[in-house]
Amino acid sequence: MKMMKLIKALSVFLICLTFTSCVGCSPISFVYEYEELSDNVAVVELIYYDNLRTRPVRDYNNHPNFDFDKMEYIATIQGEMREEFLKTISNTLILNHVSHQNSPNGICVKIIYEDGYFDIVSSGYIGRFDSDGEFIEYMGTFNAGLRPFYLFIINFLKEEQP
Repeated sequence: MKMMKLIKALSVFLICLTFTSCVGCSPISFVYEYEELSDNVAVVELIYYDNLRTRPVRDYNNHPNFDFDKMEYIATIQGEMREEFLKTISNTLILNHVSHQNSPNGICVKIIYEDGYFDIVSSGYIGRFDSDGEFIEYMGTFNAGLRPFYLFIINFLKEEQP
């Protein structure tokens, strides 16, 4: 009888432990809302951010500010391509992982809002900055891989070719 109670108690404990480890470590998710983007985005730009000092971190709040000297403007994404990008990113789950890059690097999309704040969307980093480039928040990285991001960039660059 005591052995059965011990087995039941151990089973309940293991179930709780399993549930806690599965749910407790899950990253926080984020999804852009298309209507909010459509109403508040002023400009969408394709940029190159030359940042070889990106590194993995676990701290969500201590990220470097955006260095405009490292940014090279490539193009403004307009019209149908802009709407396609806003729809693509609003249909993509973004996860806020414990271990993540501390800053963007390489080809990025800069989403500039009417109030001057901007988001930088790159292959391994999505973050928000104020109009002066001061870091505001780390938002996450793509969940299901980078395919939607890279397909959009490739399609956009094909459209831009004369």
